[in-house]
Amino acid sequence: MHSDLFFYATLAVALVWVLSLFVLVIVGKMAFARLKTLLPLTLLALLLLFFFQKYIEVSYPPFRTLFESLLFLALCIQLLQILTHYFLVFFWLDLTTALFQSGILIYASTQLHNEAGQLPAALQSPWFIPHVLVYFLGYAALFFSFAFSLIYLKKGNLELSFREYAQMSQKISLVRLIHFTTKLGFLFIVLGLIIGAFWAQEAWGDYWAWDPKENWALITVLLYSGYFHLKGREILSQKQLSWLLVLGFVAVIFTYLGMKYLPTADQSTHIYIEKRS
Repeated sequence: MHSDLFFYATLAVALVWVLSLFVLVIVGKMAFARLKTLLPLTLLALLLLFFFQKYIEVSYPPFRTLFESLLFLALCIQLLQILTHYFLVFFWLDLTTALFQSGILIYASTQLHNEAGQLPAALQSPWFIPHVLVYFLGYAALFFSFAFSLIYLKKGNLELSFREYAQMSQKISLVRLIHFTTKLGFLFIVLGLIIGAFWAQEAWGDYWAWDPKENWALITVLLYSGYFHLKGREILSQKQLSWLLVLGFVAVIFTYLGMKYLPTADQSTHIYIEKRS
């Protein structure tokens, strides 16, 4: 019951955040200026409360079910959003993040009453927590790469100012932010893939089993590797590279959520343990 209340409060804050940002566009920036900082911080606080309350409840990191993992992804994204908001004034990033976070939480609401079944032996491995942690930090960073790329495609290469208290006088371009967040996310997902291989060897006796999710994780890594290669060789324009990063994030989401739609889904060992309550 307490988990449900935390969740619905979190969803409400995310939706109000989106609404307030749209009102800012329509009414003007002064009317809801404080909400730009207050609502993201409130969302982060609620996600943290949910995470720790669930951890205490189940005595295990709460990312065993799809619902729990969606909330953990939202938490990772919100942590990076708050960090970015601390340094940069960037309304369009706030709006893109608020919309995506609301989408995650609305989808999570459809999974709310899926409860975790018995924890398989493979998930009791010490590799489980670092594998999930680095992957979701990678997903969060690649979301920002995706968001910056979308904004670039709409607005061009904006020059962004740092906040006064950040004590950075120079501006930073959108292209630099795209490249930095892509590098950060790529580092995490490659590390996650390596940790996953060691985990697989321990659990199933082989580093790679050509599981559908493993294959799509590799496809995702190759897409982002292609970005670095094409950017380094200056083969594509920045606009084309931005579209490639949008495609890369679509592959991230499909790897995360789309495996059940594949005809080989029943062959995958990468499934969320849940039962309908």
